[in-house]
Amino acid sequence: MSAHHSLEPCGCYYILPDPLPTPVYLPQVDLKVHSTILASTSRTSLSQTFINPSTEKIKNASYTFPLFDGVSIVSFKCEIGDRVIHGVVKEKEQARAEYDAAVDQGSSAALLEQSMSASDTFTTSIGNIPEQSKVTVHITYLGELQHDAQADGLRLTVPLAICPRYGKLVETPRDLKDGVKHLASRGSIEITVDVQVEQKSVIQRLQSPSHPLDVLPGRTSTDSEGEHHANKASASWGLRRSSRPSQNGHIALERDFVLIVNTKDLGLPYAFLETHPTIPNQRAIMTSLVPKFNIPNNDPEIVFIIDRSGSMSDKIDTLKSALKVFLKSLPVGIKFNICSFGSSYSFLWKKSRTYDKSSLEDALAFVDTVCADFGGTEMLRPIKATVENRFQDLDLDVLLLTDGEIWDQEQLFAYINESVSKAPTRFFSLGIGDAVSHSLVQGIARAGGGFAQTVGTNEDLDKKVVRMLKAALTPHVKYTLELKYESSDNDSRREDDGFEIVEKSEDDRYEGETRPQGTTDDDTTAKTQQDQPPISLYDENFKETDIKSVADLPTIPAPAVIQAPYDVPGLFPFNRSTVYLLLSPESNAANPKSVILKGMSKHGPLSLTIPVEDVGKNITIHQLAARKIIVDLEEGRGWTSQAKDKTGRRFVDQHESKKEDIAKREAIRLGTKYQIAGKWCSFVAVESTEHEVANLTGKERLLSRELAEPVQYSQYAFGFGAPAQPMAWGIPPQPRLSQPLACSRKLRKAYPQPSVAAQKVVSRRGLFRSSPNVASTPNVFGAFQSQPPPAPVDSAEISSTPSGSSPGHSILFGSPAIASFGSGPSFDPTEAPVSAQYPKFHQLILCQSFEGSWEWKRQIFDIIETDSETLKGKVDWSMTLGIGQDDIDKEDENLQTIVMTLAAIAYLNKKWDGDRETWELVVEKAMNWVNAKLAAMGGQPLESQQAVLDRFQSAI
Repeated sequence: MSAHHSLEPCGCYYILPDPLPTPVYLPQVDLKVHSTILASTSRTSLSQTFINPSTEKIKNASYTFPLFDGVSIVSFKCEIGDRVIHGVVKEKEQARAEYDAAVDQGSSAALLEQSMSASDTFTTSIGNIPEQSKVTVHITYLGELQHDAQADGLRLTVPLAICPRYGKLVETPRDLKDGVKHLASRGSIEITVDVQVEQKSVIQRLQSPSHPLDVLPGRTSTDSEGEHHANKASASWGLRRSSRPSQNGHIALERDFVLIVNTKDLGLPYAFLETHPTIPNQRAIMTSLVPKFNIPNNDPEIVFIIDRSGSMSDKIDTLKSALKVFLKSLPVGIKFNICSFGSSYSFLWKKSRTYDKSSLEDALAFVDTVCADFGGTEMLRPIKATVENRFQDLDLDVLLLTDGEIWDQEQLFAYINESVSKAPTRFFSLGIGDAVSHSLVQGIARAGGGFAQTVGTNEDLDKKVVRMLKAALTPHVKYTLELKYESSDNDSRREDDGFEIVEKSEDDRYEGETRPQGTTDDDTTAKTQQDQPPISLYDENFKETDIKSVADLPTIPAPAVIQAPYDVPGLFPFNRSTVYLLLSPESNAANPKSVILKGMSKHGPLSLTIPVEDVGKNITIHQLAARKIIVDLEEGRGWTSQAKDKTGRRFVDQHESKKEDIAKREAIRLGTKYQIAGKWCSFVAVESTEHEVANLTGKERLLSRELAEPVQYSQYAFGFGAPAQPMAWGIPPQPRLSQPLACSRKLRKAYPQPSVAAQKVVSRRGLFRSSPNVASTPNVFGAFQSQPPPAPVDSAEISSTPSGSSPGHSILFGSPAIASFGSGPSFDPTEAPVSAQYPKFHQLILCQSFEGSWEWKRQIFDIIETDSETLKGKVDWSMTLGIGQDDIDKEDENLQTIVMTLAAIAYLNKKWDGDRETWELVVEKAMNWVNAKLAAMGGQPLESQQAVLDRFQSAI
């Protein structure tokens, strides 16, 4: 299970001390979630209502709950009885002290803290709850939406795995107040998601692989019934309280709520410039894109680290399916290995082996034996062993498959940070299950320079797995970010006509202390002693000083421009990458004109220029940027880890023991300035903070009472989506010879995929291409609407378990038939029959040899729906293979295998083009094998899959 399930106790509770400390739970009577999706970002309002049914005041109650990893909590409000208090972000210890003091004084109080062990887990403490009253906690948070590689869409996740459940009233008084009695009888859970995209764009599909949905195409939940727009939609799910909770309701609460949104022009790049409304010349830039480019594959060492702990018992079939897809898609000749872990770990082989027939058969046979039999979860040791066991002359790409159940995540992230900095290494993570620890899988990917994906019980995984493997096979490229400013006659700092590079921290020379206190440099210490007057050992004016928690930290001025993530993340096709720039008042005052992403690979330079669009005054991008910077600092990265003094020495090298204190100080500065909760900052709401909220001004005024006062934007503000006019990607990317495969326990074809058009080969400079300037045009998003949605129509309890195959539950626009396939048996890829439960393209994939060929035998003929006489009679073997007619022997086994392989390629292109993403790597392997054989025989290599299809049209 995930780390979420390790939390005990769960729910809103208080402790009865006598005779033994016992948790007493308060029933949650309402959970309301309202999310507004604006292209690749979301604003979510979360309201949780509990009741105190007892006849006594509760001094202190707490509950723990999850939020998606990396979100920015920007507002916190509590209604305790008849009191309403608003939260203010303060340093964590200070916030806790103010809360404790208020509780001891009998005042209403609330505290929101992030777990020190997992960044996606939070605890709310509520003080002095009146008897027979209700408590409602309102939280507003911003977040980036993940890109779902399977559906090629945006993925919104609302963790429900430890959302407090409906509880039994332990000793329900007979004389409950009417209001409390009404709440206890009608409690519910309601999730509403409003989606809005650019006016010229279209919402193509909404789907939920986790829960059944009520959908509202054409308008949001706050629009009038008469409205209908192709760029708007709404989806909702609800669960009503009843005296006899259903099993389906319990299941619905055991899995995270997931919504996937597909829109037109989703992946177009954008860069938005936001100006802070109250801090002069304080600006922030958000740039984001879903890259689309091709460069030749790398040949790294690939190691699959698989979680076999006891918590994986109900997910082991999904893990095995994913692993088989990975293994069948590997290119011939690559080095690979498998590491199993739990409370211990073991490798399939002592050292990674070359991918060939023997190693593939051994690996597939091993996968069939995999089960959840490794006990607990210890992740750091197998990762260390993998890195230490690597081939030193190869790049290392690690693919981790887990549900996540570790709490000491900091130590793991620190080791991955260190490993990546020392040698070419990347980590990718696939979270498996309905309650994945997002802080773990996302944190591993952030530290490891890869990306993370998640797959739930009812979700397909084939395309996600193939795209992750394709990313692991791409060359390791170091990217940089540059800013181009508008020319200014008054700016003489640059001689390049207004062009300024956003300098990375390691190139800066901060004007800090040349030799901060605490250094152990002998020469400097001796000189300092000579220059200082002697200190008297008896001073009549002596006063004892207080002990400081962060004494003697070096003074490190913050750079004028802070980038987050500090290192530009790796850019991979079908994976959204977002980078923020926080431009302080001391930065270049000229207007940023464009953002330039650059990279250098062994195949040539990569570049993309994205015009900057000014979206006016607001604080949303500032808060997203601040949170991203803080996450870097919390995980041991960020600009403070590379800051240098005048001599070029890093501060953290001189103050190794204070590295975390330096990062903490900067995180607190940003957290309090932009009102962002995190590891070192908490929201505290007491009566005294009401005055602070009302009087937050200037640099400290950021966000207050968002639930009551929705943020407003100008008509040009916050498109957060595709520009009104499409940006040209320039020269199209070079196509592969083929496309990806898949093999899963419950493989479902939810939607036909569009054909992938063949494209011409491009010069290496066209891997990225500058986007043309796009004029600012009115965007669709007038506001991040935070009004609560209208109450949904009362409905009966959920009567069926949510399933991807349930029409109308997870599909908004159309509901194609969905097939469900069971597990295939273990197999010899060239001999054993393949289960007919698989779709035919999967059957064909499972019968492919390790090197990429298909043999001339009845099983393959049946799958591709032809026979030997047809292939011999209707296909011109001489012209197809480029071999003289005299050299053709149609009974020759080698020639038969080549022809059968080409027939299989043609079949996949003709009959399963919609699943090209699934079989791409498999067919690429087959094409490479065929062309190698033809070259050895003196034949003519085939240039494309289309050429193969043309020659086999009449036979397939």
